[in-house]
Amino acid sequence: MISSGVTRRDLLCGLGALVAGSLFPLHSSRAMESPLGFRVVREFSIKGYDRVLLPRGHGQLIKIKEPIIRRYPSRDHCMQMVAFFSNSSGLLIHSTDSVGYLSEWEIIPGDKLRIHFYGPESEIKRIEISPQLEAAAESYKQWARQQTWATKKRYNEFSYSLLAVASNPNLLKQFLAIQKLKDAFPPPIGAWITQYRKYEFDSMYPNYEPKNKEEFASFLSKLKRIKCTAFPYINGLLWDARLKSFTLGEAVALRKKNGSLLQYNKKLPWLFYACPGSKMWQNTIIQARKSLVDEEGLISSGVYLDMLLASGPFPCFASNHDHAPGDPLAWQKGISRTLSSIEGMTIGEGNAEIYLNEIDALLMHLFTERDDTVPLWNLVYGDLTASIGWQLPKDSNPIRFSAEVVRSKEFGVVCNGSPWMSQAIQENLLRQEFKSALEDLKKAD
Repeated sequence: MISSGVTRRDLLCGLGALVAGSLFPLHSSRAMESPLGFRVVREFSIKGYDRVLLPRGHGQLIKIKEPIIRRYPSRDHCMQMVAFFSNSSGLLIHSTDSVGYLSEWEIIPGDKLRIHFYGPESEIKRIEISPQLEAAAESYKQWARQQTWATKKRYNEFSYSLLAVASNPNLLKQFLAIQKLKDAFPPPIGAWITQYRKYEFDSMYPNYEPKNKEEFASFLSKLKRIKCTAFPYINGLLWDARLKSFTLGEAVALRKKNGSLLQYNKKLPWLFYACPGSKMWQNTIIQARKSLVDEEGLISSGVYLDMLLASGPFPCFASNHDHAPGDPLAWQKGISRTLSSIEGMTIGEGNAEIYLNEIDALLMHLFTERDDTVPLWNLVYGDLTASIGWQLPKDSNPIRFSAEVVRSKEFGVVCNGSPWMSQAIQENLLRQEFKSALEDLKKAD
């Protein structure tokens, strides 16, 4: 789900030497019951450390001032690790779950790290490192890059020079705008199409019928002719209770332990989570993707799947789904099955690591303006993934524009003009100083 809370930060530089690590005894281990179900809790002392490196999106490095809890695997905790730093030392703690069971990572300032496991216990590594981002990334990388999501990754080269946000519901005007961008960037380019449905954004999911089927089919064909890959929007997790034609809503709904539905948020009270572990929901998304066809009846070259890699995971306690109630792996298995059945180039929102072998590109736009954001993801997985999306400052001038694009590439972001850059480019395309800035960037590539 596209959020308005976007952010900024500076690149943390400097190569840190990796200190030889070792496996330490666990400080404590205990079992307890929670609203999500049975869990095992392990605790580690973090006394003496005042900063923490967290795998949120690109990465986050902050002072430890207040309690933090993040859920794996999701965008908010995309890798099963944390690292703690003082001025003189560092400590990496990571689990070794090769499957991707649900876990929660809780930090109590000045005291301890708690890891809450909802699936089988996995070995935990506690490794002393030098107090640098690069040292933590290199140490975790030694384990992470040996896992299936890294070694068996499907690979479609994401070689686009531009990925534009196609958000105009007037498809003729949208095509003319994309043509202008195509004149500034060499093919192939891509277009992320967000406003093509009969209904407004964030309403009436999972109806993905175009407002005008013939016009939409013609639009896809025109894009194909100018070597522009179309990525129409599909939300992979939400259904709208007001959509009476979707009679499967109650059947596919994710159920909390008390049997109630899981609402998306209070601002959009009509949207509820479907359970990705339900085969009926998986088939709903797969069929929605197959319905996006051009004039020849061929499906669009690409698709954008919202939320699947970003949200959750939430355990589902429904008794009528294709998993045991409360199964801490049902969510993840369902998403993997859905992704493996999707044809064409696939962009997903978020970057939970366990899905990397099923995806072609990752939308990682959140938090890119915050000062605490660091390129942890790029140091661990950058050469395996295509990260797209970056927030440009609203007051961009040519110098700042060029600097921000260069900065985004230091974080591994590919495609000039990635969302949300394309609006700024489009608005300023005819200004000579912006043309010069774009030319300089293309030469740098």
